Order: sequence, then structure tokens, then C-alpha cells
Amino acid sequence: MVLNLLMPDVVKMMVTFLRAQTEVVAAAGDPSSIRGKLVKDTVFPAVAITRITNEVIVEQPFYVEAVRVQFDCWGGNNRQAERLAQAVRASITERGVNYGNSEGVITRVVPAGMSDTPDDVFDPDKERYIVEMDIWVRPTP
Repeated sequence: MVLNLLMPDVVKMMVTFLRAQTEVVAAAGDPSSIRGKLVKDTVFPAVAITRITNEVIVEQPFYVEAVRVQFDCWGGNNRQAERLAQAVRASITERGVNYGNSEGVITRVVPAGMSDTPDDVFDPDKERYIVEMDIWVRPTP
């Protein structure tokens, strides 16, 4: 029998997880600046989390989804953006596996890269580091 399960919202899970990490909040300055997308009055430094791609992996008796997630980490200067990105990457790598909430559980975390990519949407360009990770999740039973 195949169960139709709703997969967890990885972006919401990561927002909740990162807001609970003291080193990420310290680098960001305010938990509300960690979100799924920037808002008009975003206070910087800030982290925006985006779901890039996914692959559903069937493992009996439950489904697992591997999701590529991008974390855009902006800072007031380059070093501040880098420190925020390092805090995001380290906290997820060190404590993300087995984190769960009512939607799902993280079963695996694989860092995919970190790049220094200033954001040219702003004038002048705003300092930003991009962290990409593959995060495997499954629904909460």
C-alpha cells in the first residue's frame, strides 16, 4: 500500500530551526531577519531561505525528499556576511540532523557550497554570501 503523505515545508522548518540557534541570531542581530524571503522593511544583516530543487527518494516504510536549499546571507560588510553564512552552515551541519517539528524530520544534511556573491539588486551592491545545502526530510509519522 502506498501512502500519500504531504512532505514537510523545508523553508518553514529551516526558519524555525535557525531562529533557535544562538550563534545565527547573534550574527543576524534579530531573529525576525531570518525568513523565507526578504520583505520591504527587512533589517540587515538578514538571511533569506529558498527551496531550489528536490528529489523524492522512496525508502520503505516512509518517503524521504532530498531538497537543495539556498541560504542568502547579507551583512553590512563582507566579513559580517561571511560570519553569518558560516554560522548558518555550521549550525545546520552540526545540529540539523534529527531536528523535527509537527511537519517533518531532517534525516540528512549535505553542505553543497558557499560563495561570496554580492547582491547587485541593491545600489550599491549589498555584501552577500550564498550557502547551498542538500537537506533530506521525511514527514512526521
